[in-house]
Amino acid sequence: MHENANIAFLKNESLKILEHVLNVQPRQSKGSAGVSNDTLVLEQVKLLSAQVPELIDTEAYHKEITRTNAQGLLHCFSTVLMQEVYKYNTLLVQINQTLSDL
Repeated sequence: MHENANIAFLKNESLKILEHVLNVQPRQSKGSAGVSNDTLVLEQVKLLSAQVPELIDTEAYHKEITRTNAQGLLHCFSTVLMQEVYKYNTLLVQINQTLSDL
């Protein structure tokens, strides 16, 4: 299949799936004593926001982690740790932004 045709096919399939999902969703909440879906979502966001940990302070590393060798290089494990902390903090920022958007 040509790449453009494949893109059009996948786009149409995605739209069909989204249409079906929206059609089967309830229009009003059931069994929630009159609580709207928006209220339920806000409650979940508040609950999840309280569980998101704080960012890791990159300035608070132990001195041994940021010590360089004679050539001025960090230990390989320190480099990996710093990269993982950066990715973790980026993920936490994205999670907080998504919860804020909700």
